[in-house]
Order: sequence, then C-alpha cells, then structure tokens
Amino acid sequence: MNVERQRDIEHEPQGLSLRRLTPQDYHSFNELAQSAWPGIKLFSEPIFVALTDNGVSVAAIEGSELVGASFNFIKPAARSGEYALYVHMLGTKQERQGKGVGRKIMRENYRLIESGELGPGLTEVKLTSDPLEAKNVMFYLHHLGMVVQTYKPDAYKTLSTTGAEQHIGLPADRFVYTAQPITPWIRERRLPTPDVYANYVNQNPTVVRTLAENKERSAAGETSFPVVLVEVPMQIEAIKHASMAEAQDWRRYHQAVFASLFTESAGFSAVDAVTLLSDGIPRQFIVCMRNFDQENPECLLQQIENY
Repeated sequence: MNVERQRDIEHEPQGLSLRRLTPQDYHSFNELAQSAWPGIKLFSEPIFVALTDNGVSVAAIEGSELVGASFNFIKPAARSGEYALYVHMLGTKQERQGKGVGRKIMRENYRLIESGELGPGLTEVKLTSDPLEAKNVMFYLHHLGMVVQTYKPDAYKTLSTTGAEQHIGLPADRFVYTAQPITPWIRERRLPTPDVYANYVNQNPTVVRTLAENKERSAAGETSFPVVLVEVPMQIEAIKHASMAEAQDWRRYHQAVFASLFTESAGFSAVDAVTLLSDGIPRQFIVCMRNFDQENPECLLQQIENY
C-alpha cells in the first residue's frame, strides 16, 4: 500500500458514510453545489433524476446531511472495449472542504473500478479540472495518483455564462486527469520527497519552467531532461482579483508549455505536484516526466535519482 493511501486510512473523516446518489437527492445536491461552486447553474430536476437513476454517482452523508458528492457517468475509454467512470462534478460543502471528504469519495470511485461491481470493461476514472487551481492539482496528482497527458484549451467555451463564479474571467482550459485504480502506480507508487525534488532542481536549474521564464523566452521548447517542473500559481483567484492581465499571462504560459510537453514526440505526462521553497517563499510545481510507466510504481523516483 502506498504512503498516500495509508495516510488516508489513518485520517479518514469520522461519522461519514457513503452511498449511491439517488434521484431523491436533487434538492440536497443543488444546495451542495451552490456551496461548493457559488453561482453555478445546474440541470433541471428531470435531467438529474434521469442521470442519477443509473446508480454510478457517490454521495457522502454526515448524519442525514449530504456534505459531498461525485456526479458520475460511464463513457467509452480511449482503448476499444473499455470504459471510464467519468467524474463530471466532485464537490463538498464549503465548511467540510479540506477535511478528507473529497478524497474519501474519490477512493470510493476507485473501489468501484477495483471491485468490478459496475460491470466489466470499466478500467479507469477520468475527470477534468483547471490546471491553474493549485489545490486541485495537488489533490488529483499527488494525493490520488492521477495522470495527465492532455491539455484542452478553452474546453467549455460558454463557461463564462454558465459556470461557477470562480471560473469567470479566463478561458476554461482543462487538464484531463486519468487514473487506472488496478495499476501498481495507484496502489504502490513511491514519490520523491520535496528534498529529493529540491536536490534535482539545484543540480539542474533549467528543469524548472516558470512564468518569468516564459516572459523572457518561449516556455515551449525541447528539453533533454527526463523530468521537468512547471510552476502553477498558489492562489490564482487572488491574482485574478489583483490583475486579470497577470492571470491571463499564467493561462498563456500553461498553454505554451503543455502544448510542448504533451506531444507524442516529447512524451511527457503530468504525474505529481510538489511545493518547494524559493527564498523562503513556497511555490508549487506540476511534475512532468517523460515515458511514464504506470506498471512501475517507482518510475518517477528512478528517473530523478538516476539522472
């Protein structure tokens, strides 16, 4: 069992139970969604009823209150004959955020794949999220072991009028996250510590891709390094409020660097996130490695230690 999964078990939220989201949860789910994403416009009750009648979504209950949920669909996967549990919405009430509810829900999504109880051919969990949201990047990559090989610029072109308030103002670019719960990477992965990452950066300073670098020269360029670190702002919402122009710079920087890394010839995948100190200031990075191997739970550690 990997360290992150063991830590989840030791710090599971108390008094929380999981069950399937049902058509009867519409009003509770609507209340939850408005708490998690203020201003979001949800689908109508008849559509909610139709979409939850399949029994593949997960609800987190505390007492009798719906405090978190994962609204799921089953969609075809990239490989022929296989399917993905697609997480359309994952959220918890604001007062319960940061307390392990979302992680427990996602572990249940993994378990549904591992157990096979949703049927044959279901091999992976997929979702999309904004790569500028540092908290989500850390959650999905570092804590849940998800992997990204696809960056979608302006994935939801009408999001400025239909999405939550926190998404307004920038193109709705998205990472496509994927996890295959039965693989060694999910079950047994060993990740570098922050000290190991810091040593790697100190020995190879140009492995770091930053916004400042992008302003000096193109962030999109070939690299010979097996692992590169791409900076993500710690608080994109604060940046948006202070300077929308700077927030737009961050978006363009990510578009350029990931367009370069996520190509067949470059062969990079985003596989971890780490926070490092720079002059005493914490900065977060998306860790991208070349030739990722989900069957080798130590592939990232080996690439860094052996370079």
